Amino acid sequence: MEVAEYLAERGCKVTDLEMMKEYCADMGMARKACVMESIALAGIEAVTEVTVTAIKEGKVVGQKDGAEVEYPCDYAVMAIGSRARCGKEIEEGARAIGAGYMVIGDAAMARRALNAVREAFDAALTFDDPQVHADVTKPQKIVAVTGVTGTMGQETLKQLLPRGNRFKIRAFARPSEVNREKMKKFAAPNLEVVWGDLGNYEDIKKLVDGADYVLHIGAMVSPAADKYPEKTLYTNIGSTLSIIKAIKEQPDPDKVHFVYVGTVAETGTRTYPIHWGRVGDPINPSIFDYYALSKVFSELAVYESGLKHWVSIRQTGQYPSNESAGEEPIIFHQPPNCVLEWSTSIESGICMANVCEDWVPESFWRKAYNLSSGEGYRLTAWEQTDMLMEPFGITLKDLYDANMIAQYNFHGHYFSDGKDLDDILHFRCIPADEYWGGVVDEMRRMAANPMIRAMFPTAEQMKEHNIEIGHKEGGTYWALENNKEDWIKAFFGSREKRDAIKSWDEGYELFHPSEEVTYLDHGYDEEKGLENLDIEDLKKAAAFRGGECLEEKAPADIYTPIKWKCADGHEFMMSVNAVLQGGHWCPECLAHEWQYGNIAKVNPFYAQVWTPLHGDDEDYVIPMEFSGYDIANELKKKLNLQ
Repeated sequence: MEVAEYLAERGCKVTDLEMMKEYCADMGMARKACVMESIALAGIEAVTEVTVTAIKEGKVVGQKDGAEVEYPCDYAVMAIGSRARCGKEIEEGARAIGAGYMVIGDAAMARRALNAVREAFDAALTFDDPQVHADVTKPQKIVAVTGVTGTMGQETLKQLLPRGNRFKIRAFARPSEVNREKMKKFAAPNLEVVWGDLGNYEDIKKLVDGADYVLHIGAMVSPAADKYPEKTLYTNIGSTLSIIKAIKEQPDPDKVHFVYVGTVAETGTRTYPIHWGRVGDPINPSIFDYYALSKVFSELAVYESGLKHWVSIRQTGQYPSNESAGEEPIIFHQPPNCVLEWSTSIESGICMANVCEDWVPESFWRKAYNLSSGEGYRLTAWEQTDMLMEPFGITLKDLYDANMIAQYNFHGHYFSDGKDLDDILHFRCIPADEYWGGVVDEMRRMAANPMIRAMFPTAEQMKEHNIEIGHKEGGTYWALENNKEDWIKAFFGSREKRDAIKSWDEGYELFHPSEEVTYLDHGYDEEKGLENLDIEDLKKAAAFRGGECLEEKAPADIYTPIKWKCADGHEFMMSVNAVLQGGHWCPECLAHEWQYGNIAKVNPFYAQVWTPLHGDDEDYVIPMEFSGYDIANELKKKLNLQ
């Protein structure tokens, strides 16, 4: 546009052809307003969303709105800038002699002059810093990231991009208009966007090729996962298997570090009195939770991948959470006294960025960890609701009837091992009182705004709307009115138990479960360490799970799959690491039905997370509409990973 203004000042009649939806899109608001006024006064005709296809005698030809258009002219000026020359030889020469190498300004990426000035300023000030100099004397590591249009993915990008001296980022996103708009704000010299589909192996391969780190944050999550369970299983399991395959096809797979994001949903319902948990507790995805099921089979594939560098980071509830979930039946699934040890999205992003740093120890890899922001972030469902709605004078009791909220079959617990991950990756940095205080202050400002207050629904209106949501498929009202007995059992145990639930006025107790740490028994001597367990230790651990270890001697390492048998007689291959460190057990018992009551009767390890909540009488069997077990095997065969 600067060229257009220059020509107009010299008496030319100027037509500016722009491919984008708007011109001067990269300008700040104040500068853009001035430029637009100047353009109008100069009589410049600006045409947007036109693609030039040819320049012919006396005219420029283009495509606009699907039709061919022509613009008469005496001169055609191509003001498209110039491409930076390849600096590969200079970079290689600098590396060879240990000299620092930085690329700044338009040599890195065509942008505004302000970017070049800032980058030159930073380079001049920091080049002599020993750490900066050490960074720029070696090649940047390539970090591939999925899920970059979601909350955790975007926070990860925000943390990685400023570390441009150390990292080049490949961001994987689905090519939608919404995602393209989201990614525009992240444009940077050290960012490459790979447009693709998580279900397409070739797209995944393009992402992974040459990468040093692969951060697999992307997945179908609730509420979409609840609406499309089969697609969720294929997408989440398939993308994980595709990444594993792509890493194995690299020239040196051991050099690639695979960071898989799991979920606290893998360990399912853990309400009081079993509200303390840690990695290694029984895998226990809630009934009808196909998202959790997809994560269980995905994580198991990671454990058994044979890769040298992998980690599973089990994300808890992340704040801020998905707003759209507030319009879905999941709002009735979380018991009032159910606990979560939340993580902030900012600290989650720091965690994912820090895992790529050189200072992460080798001992960190080939384990699962729980991710949270710490003990100050432990809240029950009712505490969180009351905290957020208090400025408007509303509580959870005002929004729901006690006997219409599920009594179990959700996920979440306090983490007795939550500090383990922070001790290594050092991501916790926001005091809980400051964070929640800021959240409440924002709500109070909204409540104090007369316009917002006037438009904000009353408690009665909100409750009425929640009841409408509860009538959607998967809601408790829907289950009761349509005699969906399996759903009623999952949420309440039985109709009779649901009918016996006290109302708020009758004394339904809301409380904050004890923060005195308790531990489940994992069935072996944990002080010995996994690597030091002998065959008798493994047989004892298997017996505690109602099964057998079918090996005659302990394996050479804890990562090689060995043969086990469950109480139902299913024989399966699984590593000691997956069984004891990860809490996984017989995958076939999770193949086609949820039969947790029956499993608890023969598996003392699993009984610890079932019997305290359900007793011995809830031994119902609920069929799965879709099988994560079958889909995982189908995809392994398709990808030749059997």
